[in-house]
Order: sequence, then C-alpha cells, then structure tokens
Amino acid sequence: MKRAMTDTSLEAFYSTPALTLQEREKQIMAVFKSTDDAYTRQQLERIAGMRINAICGRVRSLLDKGALVVRGELKCKTTGKYRELLGLPEKHQRTNTKTKSWKARFWKWKSDLLASISLGQWRLETSQKRTSGSRSNAD
Repeated sequence: MKRAMTDTSLEAFYSTPALTLQEREKQIMAVFKSTDDAYTRQQLERIAGMRINAICGRVRSLLDKGALVVRGELKCKTTGKYRELLGLPEKHQRTNTKTKSWKARFWKWKSDLLASISLGQWRLETSQKRTSGSRSNAD
C-alpha cells in the first residue's frame, strides 16, 4: 500500500543515523576495552553474562552497523570448527572511561565511525571479505 509522503518526511527518515545502539548492544560493546581485544561469540556469552541466542543476534546487528569487525577465526578445540573472532574496528579505540561521560564517549565514537565509513565502501569491503573465504589460524 502506497502512502503520500512529503519530501521533508522522506528526507527526515533517510537522514536519521542508522547507528543507534540498543541496551543489549551497549552491553556487548562494553566488553571490548581496546582494539586489541578479540572474542568469539561463546567468549562474549561468558564475559557479558548473556545467553548465546541473545549474543548472536546483537553481534550480527553490530557487524552490520560497522561497530564490530571480524578479526579472524579461531579453531574450536572441542568441535574442530572455526569460530569468528570479533573486535572493534582499528580506528575506534575507546577513550579513557574516567575522563568523559558515557554519552560523550558514545557520541565521539559514533561521529568517528560515521566519518570514516561510508555505507557503500563498507558493503564493498564486507562482501569482498565474505567471498574471499580466507582464514587466519590463531591458536
């Protein structure tokens, strides 16, 4: 069903930033202290204290938003399958938590992220990574 919409309504809708984090996404992001940290979803489950089904959906959302990136793969010692290592993008290391309020840190992080990643470039990079199928063994 089509609806008549004014140009200003459409402009407002498309100008709304896509990078708004839900409470559970913020809880996952709080686990990462620096760009050197890399965790699997199973490790995030233990550290964040959330169930795996809640972790996986939120991690997928954070990957789509560019807030997290895949750093490589880790071979599971139990199953022998590869699991993705997730981490913060290189350019977005978190600031000292004692110097700024969480809102100031969040808005700085958000503005840096939006300034450095254009949606088209991000889609191109992620599609190339998915099709390359390269694996880095980190034991």
